[in-house]
Amino acid sequence: MSWHVDDETWRGYAAGRLDPVAEAALEQHVTVCAPCRAGARPLVPDVGVLWDAVHAEITRPRPPWPLRMLARLGVPESDLVVVAAARDLRLSWSVAVGAAVCCAFLAGLAPVRLPGGPATMFLLLAPLIPVLAVIATYDATDPFREVSGTTPYSRLRLALLRTAAALTAAVPLTVVAALAVPALHGYFATWLLPGLALTVAALILLTWLTARAATAAVAAGWLVLASVAAGTGGLHPLATTRRAGRFGARRGRPRRRARARHHHPPRPGSRPMTADLVDVSKIYGRTVALHPTTLRFGTGVIGLLGPNGAGKTTMLRVLSSALAPSTGTVAVAGHAVTGSHAERTAARRRIGYLPQEVVFPRGMTAFGFLDYIAVLKEWADTTNRHEEVRRVLALVGLAERATVKVKALSGGQRRRLAIAQALLGDPALLILDEPTTGLDPEQRASLRGLLSGRPGTVLISTHQTEDVSALCDRVVVLDGGRVRFDGTVPELLATAADRVHQGAEASPGAVQTWRTGTGLVRSVGGRPAPGSSAVEPTVEDAYLLLRSADVEGAVA
Repeated sequence: MSWHVDDETWRGYAAGRLDPVAEAALEQHVTVCAPCRAGARPLVPDVGVLWDAVHAEITRPRPPWPLRMLARLGVPESDLVVVAAARDLRLSWSVAVGAAVCCAFLAGLAPVRLPGGPATMFLLLAPLIPVLAVIATYDATDPFREVSGTTPYSRLRLALLRTAAALTAAVPLTVVAALAVPALHGYFATWLLPGLALTVAALILLTWLTARAATAAVAAGWLVLASVAAGTGGLHPLATTRRAGRFGARRGRPRRRARARHHHPPRPGSRPMTADLVDVSKIYGRTVALHPTTLRFGTGVIGLLGPNGAGKTTMLRVLSSALAPSTGTVAVAGHAVTGSHAERTAARRRIGYLPQEVVFPRGMTAFGFLDYIAVLKEWADTTNRHEEVRRVLALVGLAERATVKVKALSGGQRRRLAIAQALLGDPALLILDEPTTGLDPEQRASLRGLLSGRPGTVLISTHQTEDVSALCDRVVVLDGGRVRFDGTVPELLATAADRVHQGAEASPGAVQTWRTGTGLVRSVGGRPAPGSSAVEPTVEDAYLLLRSADVEGAVA
């Protein structure tokens, strides 16, 4: 803003000495100027309280009218947040159902000759078209896959709510097409209903399986059932109509009503905890991403260093429960991540996870995105959940951007938003994969201050050695899927003592050399050059020497 309200003006406002025009101008100004709001709180407490109430109302996302109707019918508000978040996924699903309608129309024009023939083969394969369309676009349109996979929210419940949200757009299109196109009347149950059913099955399977596995499972199941039906004349539209009554009689079982679930959100101020990996490994085909590794992480900030492809992200994904290990066991706060579903869910309640890459829902606001993730982390109470969302937004400096859509945020602001979702609930184990990517120096310093004061365990994977030296109590160096060093920062620096020199010439046999701003050449490793002097090593120097020793050992 170009101007700010001084203390004397605030005192005049509190005493009622300002004229109505000046009071109105001041009240309008304070709604858009954060420094003035901060200055008003100690002088005019009522203004601060009023602004907090107005800001809470503004940032609270307003659900669309279908969701408001469902809320009046008694649907839990937390479930409505999940349904609303799926709106960014509806486009691909609606396109897939549109393809289903077009194919059904063509099927209605084609003559049916049983058994076999082109029309029969078309009816066998056509229902797979929307399934393949959904699977092909699912990863690109599901921005929550990596994050939601590490939350304690039920995978089945999440899949069913997403599917229900998608079908709100698909079902009206299907019904209108079936009523408007006479050619679809006989093929509605024969082709279109199986196509929708397979699409639903694919959406549910994609919650647990990869796209390739879901495609194989759905296609194999349909082809087996459709082939049996074709052999008995079950694919003929009239045959389907005749058998519909008996089929419905057999399948018309009463459904059990789902019980309402009540979960209490995690409480801030978690107790100290540990995370354990025992003989954990991960193998992809013939590639060993992580060799059998045993590590125990206690309280404090722990830095994970290593080159690209060293296995850092694999280890973090295994620890966060996003990826199952090939061998070994993982435990968080005494709960086995690799154990039963109940144990894994209990562990996930204590984990906050920032993936290396987060795909955001561009149609949602920053507040709406965090509100959705908070629901997945079992914050069922609306008031407490919204307070927690506003708290983490303030922690990462995005309180003033709460109502801005994600697509309008800068790259650094999106990264801070991703960090905010990991901080929800003040988790005991905070796992951050490259958290400082895209942050400017001031924001990186702010993040260091935030993480250094947290209780519990913070595990950071980074390429920024200065972050490790400034923040971490312990350093673990990975290379080639193996642990090369595990100790404190002073212990890592001690490995490079008297091995870093600075002088007019580079040291012979040095691992790395470069000319500094002073005009002198800094040499890491090698034999000291004449006239050079030893200097204090940095974490980067010790890391380069450690890496060079590993490379030389591998070559030897």
